Amino acid sequence: IPSRYTYLGFAIQNTKMLENAIKLSINPYEKRLCNKYLAEIYADDIFHQGIKDGNKAINHMEKALKGEYKKYSGETTMLAMWYSIKGDYHKTAELNDILGAKQSLSLRNIYIMNDEYEKALETFSQNNKSVDNFLKAALYRELGKPENAEQAEKIAAQAYNNQIKNIKENYKQLEFKEKADKYKTINSYKAWLREQAKEYKFD
Repeated sequence: IPSRYTYLGFAIQNTKMLENAIKLSINPYEKRLCNKYLAEIYADDIFHQGIKDGNKAINHMEKALKGEYKKYSGETTMLAMWYSIKGDYHKTAELNDILGAKQSLSLRNIYIMNDEYEKALETFSQNNKSVDNFLKAALYRELGKPENAEQAEKIAAQAYNNQIKNIKENYKQLEFKEKADKYKTINSYKAWLREQAKEYKFD
């Protein structure tokens, strides 16, 4: 019965089934899996059930990991991202330190929200050729480094043009433009993070 609840609960994104599986199961692995599934459902409500809840996502993922952050690095990376959106500077930094991660998005989030722009720049890989170089350019500009900003903006513009011309559907083009727009200024990225916090019900 617990296995059936686990399978169906994840397949149809049913939190009650997964919670019942946790109550009924005597298998620690199964309980861990159910908590992981619950965390993912509360973090990404793909069926639009109106149940997105960042605190519940964090709570269940913490139960799934039981402090074994390094062992489950993928899940810990997700957890750090949720903490960064919540605005928990200490926990985000702690988890990244455990993983030995220096260039994570979660670190970038907390550095930018804390106005630590030099540190935020260190989270960008030298091999990064994506549109988030718009944000890198904005950070350089804020720090009074126009030449670096210009170089980063060229990389971002090239990535933007290459991607937009390959998108045929209008609605997908709009989605991509919205995604790129949040990187254009530091304030727009901060506004996006605040909006994410609202979606996760952290505010």
